[in-house]
Amino acid sequence: MSMKRLFFYVLTCICTTAVMATDGLVVKDVNIAPGGIGKMNIELANAKPYSAFQFDLTLPSGITIAKDGENLKAALNSSRISDHQLHVAEISPGTYRFLGYSLTNASITGESGVLVTVTVNAANDVEEGSLTATTAEGLIVTAESEQLVPDDDEASVNVTGAEKITINKYGQLAYSTDKALDFSTLEDVKAFVATGYDKTKGVIWLTRVKKVPANTGFLLQGAGGDYSIPVIADGSEYYYANLFEATLTGTTVKPTQDGKAIYYLTTDKDKDGNTIIGFYRAKDNDGKGTKIGANRAYLAVPADIPAVGEAGSTEAITVNKYGQVAYYSANSLDFTSLAEQGVKAYTATGYDYKKGTIYLTNVKQIPAQTGFLIMAPQGTYDVPMASVASVYGNMFVGNLDATTIYKDATVAGQSYMNYYLTTDKDKNGNTIIGFYRAKEDGTGIGKNRSYLQVPALAGASARALARGIGGGEVLPGSVEESEIIAIRLLGDADRSATGIDSVERVYEKDVYYNLQGQRVDRPGKGLYIKNGKKVVIK
Repeated sequence: MSMKRLFFYVLTCICTTAVMATDGLVVKDVNIAPGGIGKMNIELANAKPYSAFQFDLTLPSGITIAKDGENLKAALNSSRISDHQLHVAEISPGTYRFLGYSLTNASITGESGVLVTVTVNAANDVEEGSLTATTAEGLIVTAESEQLVPDDDEASVNVTGAEKITINKYGQLAYSTDKALDFSTLEDVKAFVATGYDKTKGVIWLTRVKKVPANTGFLLQGAGGDYSIPVIADGSEYYYANLFEATLTGTTVKPTQDGKAIYYLTTDKDKDGNTIIGFYRAKDNDGKGTKIGANRAYLAVPADIPAVGEAGSTEAITVNKYGQVAYYSANSLDFTSLAEQGVKAYTATGYDYKKGTIYLTNVKQIPAQTGFLIMAPQGTYDVPMASVASVYGNMFVGNLDATTIYKDATVAGQSYMNYYLTTDKDKNGNTIIGFYRAKEDGTGIGKNRSYLQVPALAGASARALARGIGGGEVLPGSVEESEIIAIRLLGDADRSATGIDSVERVYEKDVYYNLQGQRVDRPGKGLYIKNGKKVVIK
């Protein structure tokens, strides 16, 4: 059966009379570099349960849907479908028809979010600028055969300049640049900022990020080779609490400076003569220090972090019916054993000024007098105390006693915006919980509570700065968990360390990794890590 006949056959089987509706399909903007790839999302906002949809997507000249063999690369969001199928065909140059349906009339789940993700290619000679993609001829259908015709929509395809980056054969690069970069559409390379340091274990916690602001140090991991990374025009819209330091012109560092221990990415030989890559303590070199090249980054962690807290007791923490509490304790706490009860602790490691969204990182242990967010089912939990010697890049601050905070604050000459966790009503009268801007004349904060203190960066969107974080709504289940890696810091005594010890990782289940902690999709003969254990493939 031809594709055109398939579209007609399926729709005539499930459709009846069409009516106009406010529900609809929304195509989202995408950044892409000439010769690069991008991921374009089409979202479905729906108050009713729909089971089928159709729309035409027209891409601008020079932009096409990528192919996997003979198939166009487009995928349904697995979290919103059951047995749905997706068919895509190019019906005219640059225009593609999408048809999604369920032969059992199963409904698409949820009331909002990504429905289809399309991989697009940009031609090498496409000119930089903002192009337009459109959706038209849309149709969404309920299981009861009620048709709704959504409005046409359009989005920007931002063809940007590209940052040319070369990753070495060891698969890691500590990098910085004066441009903001977008890694959200790249499949073969990942960017990480350093969000925590555990002195006891000697590890740095790295959190994967999709977009990196200008003048920010970060770690790249990927297969060795050359990459074109799309540049973001609005680079001031992002911020991370980050332990990486950037150097755009190059610098010289000492083992300890300004009260911080300095580590840089380099290679060395293990006891068997194999070359390994890792973060080693900077050398003094008779007072000359260690040179760091231009457009590179290095780690600067507190040189002295005393262990605080004592294991053996617990602290009772009550979570309200909305499932969130912004907390601050005089004790160091360990949430590891509470994971099975759905209790998670988060530090605030990043902020998107344009979207008004805070990025949270799930952590297991919290040092005393550190602000954090607990997300859990309603109830009272006995959280074990612990001895913790660690520090996090974190925008939560707090207080043991009740206090008053104000809309704006100045700390060490830096301007900040204060947000606190509270409830309010949405437009339908439902009570929601979220972080809202503190009042200009003061907002009371209870004892053992924390709040967010976000840097007020110059050039950031005034509209975004004025609204509640996450639009005033951050609900349990809405937190997107980032990939987290633990990399062990190395000193002179580790220069004979084995490669397997030099990179310690939180591994995904049933996935192979090489000894540098990099994912291997098609492992050949050799030694790998699978489910946290060594595996030999012969």
